[in-house]
Amino acid sequence: MTAYRELEQRFRRLGAIEQAISVLHWDTAAIMPAGGAAARAEQLATLRLIAHQHLVASEIEALLAEADAASDELGEWQRANLREMRRRWLHATAVPGALVEAESRACSECEAVWRRGRLENDFAAVLPGLERIIHIEREIAAVKAERLGKSSYEALLDQYEPDASVAEIDRLFDEIAEFLPDLIEAALSRQAALPSAPVCGPFPIETQRRIAMRLMERIGFDFAHGRLDISAHPFCGGTPEDVRITTRYDEDDFARALMGVLHETGHALYQRGLPAEWRLQPVGRARGMAMHESQSLLLEMQVCRSRAFLTYAAPIIRKAFGGDGPEWEVEALYRRPRFRQVGEHARAETAQRLLLQRRVPAAFDVLRQPPGSAEHAIDERERERRRDREQPLAAQRSQAEELQRRARRQPVAPRGEAEGLERADRQGGRHARLARERGAQPRDERLVDELERGKPATGEPIGGEQIVRTHGAAGRPLTLRRHVALLHAV
Repeated sequence: MTAYRELEQRFRRLGAIEQAISVLHWDTAAIMPAGGAAARAEQLATLRLIAHQHLVASEIEALLAEADAASDELGEWQRANLREMRRRWLHATAVPGALVEAESRACSECEAVWRRGRLENDFAAVLPGLERIIHIEREIAAVKAERLGKSSYEALLDQYEPDASVAEIDRLFDEIAEFLPDLIEAALSRQAALPSAPVCGPFPIETQRRIAMRLMERIGFDFAHGRLDISAHPFCGGTPEDVRITTRYDEDDFARALMGVLHETGHALYQRGLPAEWRLQPVGRARGMAMHESQSLLLEMQVCRSRAFLTYAAPIIRKAFGGDGPEWEVEALYRRPRFRQVGEHARAETAQRLLLQRRVPAAFDVLRQPPGSAEHAIDERERERRRDREQPLAAQRSQAEELQRRARRQPVAPRGEAEGLERADRQGGRHARLARERGAQPRDERLVDELERGKPATGEPIGGEQIVRTHGAAGRPLTLRRHVALLHAV
């Protein structure tokens, strides 16, 4: 047996263990009784340690070296798989097993406390567990940074978005900061001038669930390979063959749960569309969180909040709830908060996220190695780069802080409305022009046709298949920049 084939067998066993961990995590969040929390924390910690031991086994390094030496004999996907194996091995060998166990237990214990604290609005109860997790993550960041030759924050980021950098993400946030605050103000002002006719509940939970499942099926979710349940916070978990979606319901606002379900359905379709022939192999996993989240947001924000989708969904929603009157018509629902409107909370959320992007990476620099160490040198260079970047951004940060202060007070007169709307029109015109150049059918008309037939005009299932095919067959990693480029191309 060649070294590569031996590695494939080992990583297939590892993949099966990790899938079991994923299903146990879903069970913890969705149906496990509270009294099982301690035992579940022990089970998950044990399985994660076993998975870690598989990755750091003494034979792996030699097998990787031997497989690399014979890589000319491998196919394109096999070489990409080998690169992903090495990346996972590098991450694992940086962290001692005891720290892996400690992290798992700390997360499980804190999550159990969080579920209770959330019901009682008791953040103080969660704080000690959260502080413990942050301390452990800083330890992991420090040892991984030294192993990978990255800053502490980038060493953690690499687990979720391979090869991404703080500088690259900062450039994206800088671009967003230039237009988003004014655009939000313009949208809020425009919405305030539109008439609205709210629909009133209560909206029974079982009816909400039936509507969600019907729309999930129409979009392409296969209930032979997945299910919908309830949890404290919506998420998508499980495995590609057994996708577990959860949501939470509000009897006063059916759109809250429905849009959450449709968002998670986007995650599920991406997960189901991962290459079946590479199941349980590193190259068959989701490439990164940016691509995964892009698929959920594409479905939720671009498809399911469109007028075309509501043209299809409104009669289903109206009939299920026995609604009658103009407030149940398509245009009224289209202007309803959570379906289309920008909420007042968008001001505060935007300001917070712009600020956090500047401050979170620096928070992981608190744990310092002695001067002269590799980690210390990396951190010093990163601090210098960050200082150089942040000097011209002082005005933008002040603007974000002002937005956050304003969000805490009563809404004030919008600013930059004309400029913001003009910019949005230009951006929308650019995408429409690109679509016309490609000979594409207008999106709303195409979407109605696809929903009525249950599949797009191309004959392929609705979902992320076209994007999934870019997953890395050519061995080109999908960096954050390429993720964004792909979204602009959709």
